[in-house]
Amino acid sequence: EGSGGGGSDDGGGGGGEAALAWDVGEDAVADEAGTSDSDGGDDVSSEQAFCQVIQRLCARLDAVDFKLSAALAAGSPWASLEVLRAYRVKVENVGPMNYALQSVTSTMKSLFYEEDKSNQRQKQEWKEHHFSLHVFRKQIIESALGSKDAQLRASAEKALEDADEGTGAGGAWSDDDKAGPAERSSKREPDQTELDIPEAICDGAPDVVLAALAGFVVLVDPALAPPVLAAAMVRSLLVVRDKERARTLFEAVFARSKKAQAMVTVGQIPVDFLGGVKSHRAASVVLRRLLSRYESLERSELCHLLEKVLLQEFRDEKHCFDVVLSNALIQDLVVYCRTSTRAAPERVAAGELSSAGLSRLREVGEQLFGATFVIQGAFLLPADEECP
Repeated sequence: EGSGGGGSDDGGGGGGEAALAWDVGEDAVADEAGTSDSDGGDDVSSEQAFCQVIQRLCARLDAVDFKLSAALAAGSPWASLEVLRAYRVKVENVGPMNYALQSVTSTMKSLFYEEDKSNQRQKQEWKEHHFSLHVFRKQIIESALGSKDAQLRASAEKALEDADEGTGAGGAWSDDDKAGPAERSSKREPDQTELDIPEAICDGAPDVVLAALAGFVVLVDPALAPPVLAAAMVRSLLVVRDKERARTLFEAVFARSKKAQAMVTVGQIPVDFLGGVKSHRAASVVLRRLLSRYESLERSELCHLLEKVLLQEFRDEKHCFDVVLSNALIQDLVVYCRTSTRAAPERVAAGELSSAGLSRLREVGEQLFGATFVIQGAFLLPADEECP
């Protein structure tokens, strides 16, 4: 009951009211969960009870007092998503005139309360972008620090220590005012972008955690997302098979996210995504790195890279000429496509290789030879080299 009345009394403390509502909600859901357990309920019923509590508490708050903050992101991902849903419903349902009236009423009431300016400053409102980014970052880091994999846990702790000392890319990671020593506050304004995460934590994020966080990605502004976090977000969308959104986000962050570029090279992001960023020189660099692994690639994958990605999508780009087509790697690729099919008849007869796959590799090699014949100087050895 106190949370409903408090929402109207504290004009400047919107974040405090929502935090108070959250504390009351924790007690309420504990009661609900206890009843559910005694009746033989499961985790699903507990989550449903928690969602109902969140919805009811949020409904009791005036729109002007419903402030997104780190305090409301203290729960699990689905709880934070429920808070966001309630926030959007509250904001969308209140009319402009009603919101303005509530704001004026809240401002007038705040005149009767003395409040420290620094505290008022901390209660500035987050947008959905800030809240979503904070939740995504917090959950990924906590999953690494609490991992059962001792090696991942140690690497995550080391990466955060390096970041705190200014030697890593992550920086202090918590903007919770009540953070402990392991959760140092970043002391930033609410409209500043969240600090990034170390690559070690990004690499160790399990699919189950990324899948639970995918719902926050659509609310994040790609232009304000830190580069490593943005790459993790692309991966989270791929985990839940939302390929179109993943492609769109990848194209938005590719040029400034070296992590996203590297994830293409190691196969965590589909190579087909490169077609949407082919105007960037970095895309040709990524393609060359992929092609340099030709001996370890599946034949079908190599054929796809050469025939579709290189010769169809990238061929007309100026930076592709400079970075890929004129590189000595092309000569190695042509030779590989030719020689890898010579001693194969016996393996084809034994069923170890596909004759169709070998034929296609040979044909793709011939296409590459024809397309780069002039660029590669007719594939002749330099004058100072002798043929082996």
